[in-house]
Amino acid sequence: MSDPSSLRGFPCYSSEKQYSSQIMLNLEIQYMMRCPRCTAFLKPPIYSCTKGHNYCNICFENNSTNCYHCSSKKAPFRCTLMERIYSELRFPCKYYSKGCSRVLRGVLLPLHEYECSYKN
Repeated sequence: MSDPSSLRGFPCYSSEKQYSSQIMLNLEIQYMMRCPRCTAFLKPPIYSCTKGHNYCNICFENNSTNCYHCSSKKAPFRCTLMERIYSELRFPCKYYSKGCSRVLRGVLLPLHEYECSYKN
């Protein structure tokens, strides 16, 4: 049976190499978690077209009735799998360019960004 802590986003690393591999995997998945229209990180609510292309809420609402990428129809439901992945990945604070160096799990990020001392 696997260690329950590794299933909740708190893996136990046996070496620095394993930790580095986990960081690289997080960065690769982060790259896939970008809206193809505005390139912002996808964060809940995440929507998709009927062929599975994902969009941030703003681009999904402001775009026409068709997908920006493939022209298929927008799907009327949220992509809950992508939202769950977002909650476990680590992302930089949106005020990174203003000096904030915090990198937090997606589920914790909204609270930090609300209270971030760099937002003003």
